Amino acid sequence: MQTEVRLEHFERVAAADGEMAVLFANLMGNMPFGVVAAAHPFTVTSQFTFTGIMAIITFAIVLGVGFWTHGLHFFSLFVPKDAPLVFKFIVAPIEFLSFLVRPFSLGLRPFIAMFAGHVLLDVFGNFVVQALNSHSAGGIGVSILCFLFIMFVSMIELLVAAIQAYVFAILTSLYISEAVNLH
Repeated sequence: MQTEVRLEHFERVAAADGEMAVLFANLMGNMPFGVVAAAHPFTVTSQFTFTGIMAIITFAIVLGVGFWTHGLHFFSLFVPKDAPLVFKFIVAPIEFLSFLVRPFSLGLRPFIAMFAGHVLLDVFGNFVVQALNSHSAGGIGVSILCFLFIMFVSMIELLVAAIQAYVFAILTSLYISEAVNLH
């Protein structure tokens, strides 16, 4: 008796889990205060190690599901169907390279978005301090403008946190679905 594996909703469940993990990590890092006394949270998704590991886990799931479902026929993912033979030899290595770059791009996207936002907040936070230290009317005006900009960027970071989690989930779902359904 052969056991049938049902993968109908696996990509949705895996994507939702990844989305919640990335969203929670992004939102925790955007909190202006520490949950634990004297400890300020930081966005773990602004560290490439974290997002890279999540992308590698996603890649491993894609490979595992693909080989489990299709065996060695999974390699047909890289060869276009009904294409001339010469075209297949040209496109197959390009498709394989594109497949290998996916975890890097999947991990790099949330890292860059969160890192850039935090650098922007840090730079303008230093502008506020430096302008206040100038002890002039112009310095106070600059510090108020920079503080308002920091508030605006903080709101944008919350939006970016949600969008990056959603994009991570959509791409994870797409990659797993492609591994299950091939062409």
